[in-house]
Amino acid sequence: MHSDPSSCEADSAGPAKVLALGYVVSDLHLFAKWSSAESYMGDIRSAAADADFFVFNGDLFDFKWSTLGSSAKTTTAAIDWLHKLCSDFPQCHFFYVLGNHDCHVSLRDGLTTLTNDVDNFSWNGSHFRIGTSLFMHGDLIFTTKGLSPFARNKFRAGEPRHSLLGSGYHVAIGMGAHNVASRMFAKEKCAKQLLKVLRQREYSEMDGVEDIYIGHTHTSFSDFKYKGLTFHNSGSAVHDLHCNMMQVGSRGSL
Repeated sequence: MHSDPSSCEADSAGPAKVLALGYVVSDLHLFAKWSSAESYMGDIRSAAADADFFVFNGDLFDFKWSTLGSSAKTTTAAIDWLHKLCSDFPQCHFFYVLGNHDCHVSLRDGLTTLTNDVDNFSWNGSHFRIGTSLFMHGDLIFTTKGLSPFARNKFRAGEPRHSLLGSGYHVAIGMGAHNVASRMFAKEKCAKQLLKVLRQREYSEMDGVEDIYIGHTHTSFSDFKYKGLTFHNSGSAVHDLHCNMMQVGSRGSL
């Protein structure tokens, strides 16, 4: 299944084969100086070696604060990273949901090209539905203002922010600013906001959903039950926050 980059809306049917065992991770913020993603790469690769599918649930790369100097260089590095992962684990289907830090025009174009080069990769601007699980980054829930949370309508252009601004941001993170911000989005608040937006209209994507996986808020939690649904947040690999790669399903479960 390859998404349609013009509409950025997912076909929730998924690949033809049954996807029983998967993993999800988000907010690795690769290429930002405050990312600790490299320390998780061994676990990610081990999971991909055993999985039927793997979801990158937004902000895998950081175009806003990339240290590579330009969006073009960041895109090249990002596509190379994804291409190698797809080639190394051909039995695993990789799904990529965009977040607010990687919804860049140049990456969108690179991802579209990548879908034509490999058979085990799909991307979408807003979400994927696999079985009874819904995957979305989470930023659209807080910023849609009446728009559909199942379609990303805006893509950034331009270059990474100036290195001096990045240095200031890095200092703020080092002082714990991200810990304070992440605590503001406790699991109950996230669940309430999600349901408020997802149930304000009758979205077909919600039919039969049991689990919702998000990122964005950098607050790791799992198995939080609220009004008939179970919510999960895979955290973040930013500085000293907790990145929580989660298993989704198991073989024999479908």
